Formats: sequence, structure tokens, C-alpha cells
Amino acid sequence: MQQKLTLGGDGGGIFEVDSRDGATLTVHQMTAEGPRAAEVADALAGRAQIAAALPDLPADSRAALSLLADFSQTPAEALAPPEIDA
Repeated sequence: MQQKLTLGGDGGGIFEVDSRDGATLTVHQMTAEGPRAAEVADALAGRAQIAAALPDLPADSRAALSLLADFSQTPAEALAPPEIDA
């Protein structure tokens, strides 16, 4: 998957995600037009709906961001492998 997201406002710029070989996020911080970066950050943190923050984004892109949001909101303990008693 390759996606480019252009966000405006403080912290805005062009964000490119490439998951063809691992996962790479490239950020080009610059003045840009687009949804406000703060609103998108709130949505990824679970404080707002992604569809409301990015209404013009295709559904598959919103779904991919939802997976990223779920991952970023998962406590580290839930991601750690279980301990094995020796």
C-alpha cells in the first residue's frame, strides 16, 4: 500500500506511507492545504472519528488509518509476548 496524505495547519505537510516492504513513513513538513493536522491527530488518538476528520479520503485509506489508530491506542502490555515460565 502506498498512500499520500496532505495536511494543513500546525504540524501539517505531506505524509507518505509505504508498506510494500515493511513500513515506511516519510514526512515533508511544509505549509500545505488540507484537513487540519491537529484534527487528524485527534482522530488517530481516538478522540474523534477518522471519517469526520478526513471526509474526502477514500474509504480504503480511512480503513488503513483506522488500523494505525487501533495499533497506536493499544497498551504496550497487550502487544508484548506472554512471559513463559521456565
